[in-house]
Amino acid sequence: MNYYACVGFAVQKAQDLTRLAEQAARAGVPVGRDPVLGLRRWSVGRGVELWAEVGPRKEVLGVLPFYDSGRDHLLSVVGCGADPEHPEEGWVEVWINPVAPEEPYSGEFPLVCDLVDYLAVGPCLESLPRLVRARMVVFLHEARAFPDALAVAEEALHAGFRLPPYTFSAWTSPRTRSVRRPRPC
Repeated sequence: MNYYACVGFAVQKAQDLTRLAEQAARAGVPVGRDPVLGLRRWSVGRGVELWAEVGPRKEVLGVLPFYDSGRDHLLSVVGCGADPEHPEEGWVEVWINPVAPEEPYSGEFPLVCDLVDYLAVGPCLESLPRLVRARMVVFLHEARAFPDALAVAEEALHAGFRLPPYTFSAWTSPRTRSVRRPRPC
């Protein structure tokens, strides 16, 4: 069992993955308006999406599966940062559906995600905490549950700058399904 099999693609060998990545790059639409980002999203149905990364010479670099639940959420973004080794990627810490705008560290639950499209969304996350309405497109890699906020805080101290669970995720605008762009000041 692998991530691709979970969303309906038979990937057993490296050649299968290469073919799937090439197909996703051909069939997918660019993520955002910046061609330098090199991400192409192929929506194959029932919320399943494959995101292909294309290099500067149009070579296909890889593909990741995602799932779009079709629901938008109010997110309180309380932390973010670029990956030091891959600045096009990064991470974000959010609270899903915060209780009130003046209480950013509240809501249904906290979530820490790796973002494959950090170059596109990072600029709109400069002033934190910040409320944003977004659709999260994710593929859960690992989930950990904590009994209370104290256990979450203890794990944060132990883990460093970000907490488990780690997921690959991307944000898309609820209306246009393009990557959220920073608003003009």
